[in-house]
Amino acid sequence: LVSINEADVAFESNEVANGNGDGIGIDGPGRVVVRGNHIHGNRWSGLSTWKSVDVEIADNRIRSNGQSGISVREAAARVAIRRNDLATNEGNGINVSNSSGVTIEGNTVTRTAKKLTAVWWDTAQGSPRFGSGNTVDGQPLRTDAPN
Repeated sequence: LVSINEADVAFESNEVANGNGDGIGIDGPGRVVVRGNHIHGNRWSGLSTWKSVDVEIADNRIRSNGQSGISVREAAARVAIRRNDLATNEGNGINVSNSSGVTIEGNTVTRTAKKLTAVWWDTAQGSPRFGSGNTVDGQPLRTDAPN
């Protein structure tokens, strides 16, 4: 629905809904801030990042998407995921395929299916950096392994 490629941009206070793929896709070099958006009902993930991105994803409501709420799909320069409200997505709350450069802090994840994880990461790629304040289903998020 929204594609941001090789840009320096702030994408703030928008509604991104009911897209046929990812709600927002971010790819390539540039500095991107995604803040204060309501991202919901998209066929795939609410928001996906691809290679070489430098992005801050903060203060968004990301709900009821067909896959994960947020997907970090390739190695990044920096991805900071802070204070997002992720609920009832069909996949994991946050899915990190390559944890290089990823910081996760102060997010709230509510699940409907207990088999899904709040934050999943590829353990072969190390682990993301966890700050404080992440919760899942009202409880503190364990950060020692995908739960």
